[in-house]
Amino acid sequence: AFTLIDNQFENILIGEYDNTIEDKCSKIMRDIAYKVYVTRHRKYLTTNLGKVQFKIFINVEYFNLYMINIYKYVKDSIISKVYIEDLKEIIKDI
Repeated sequence: AFTLIDNQFENILIGEYDNTIEDKCSKIMRDIAYKVYVTRHRKYLTTNLGKVQFKIFINVEYFNLYMINIYKYVKDSIISKVYIEDLKEIIKDI
């Protein structure tokens, strides 16, 4: 999912937005969350580690969905491309 988000940053930097990347990332994150929920790992969600990991999955999906707003802000010159490059580097470090 982080690779797809990184690719979306590349697209934003060149002035484009790819909805297929958003859809692929959403599918990955939904599949992970669904598999954890419907399998025997439900008890895993009651542990602190399970709760933290599940929240990370959800937050990655929120970030993925927010990318369209980032694109609009860059397009309207509200956010600079330098800021996007910094965000891209942070994502690479994760």
